[in-house]
Amino acid sequence: MNVVVAEQALALARSRQRRYDDCIGPEKRRAKARAAAIIGRRPGAKVLDVGHEPFYAPEFETRGMTLVPLNLPDGDMHTLSAVEEYDGALAMHVLEHSPFPLYVLMLLHRAIRPGGWLYAAVPEPRKKWLKHEAHFATLKPMGWHRMLADAGFRVGHYETGLFGPRSKEARFLCTREGA
Repeated sequence: MNVVVAEQALALARSRQRRYDDCIGPEKRRAKARAAAIIGRRPGAKVLDVGHEPFYAPEFETRGMTLVPLNLPDGDMHTLSAVEEYDGALAMHVLEHSPFPLYVLMLLHRAIRPGGWLYAAVPEPRKKWLKHEAHFATLKPMGWHRMLADAGFRVGHYETGLFGPRSKEARFLCTREGA
């Protein structure tokens, strides 16, 4: 990918768009509650929330976790500079918006303490998602699984679920490997 294409892709990823985040529905609330349930009770955990959505913060805060937002487009997931600062991270429906998701996963790996966790959710590739102008990474679940492993994460839990009436998502709970 040449520099001009990369710059255009980053500009589009940062631009304000009507996306699923603008529509809070019951399926989305259930998906966020499911994420909190999968992650479990981790009192005192400091969690980086990439693409933060305040409406689901209570799901995590009632479990004793502190969410630190990195919200798009103000906070850019491509410029994350934290080093072993977080106990875990959430990346729900943001990785597909990056032209460089492996790079973002590597930054997240660096930001999470050894033994920490990452919860990632991505849409399964369907025709409407493939056509979305801001979706740069449209992989099948096995492709995401491989990319998570390449970034240094071990997938401990994987599931698919509904996200919206006709949309499916793949959900991964991973642990950070390496010291």
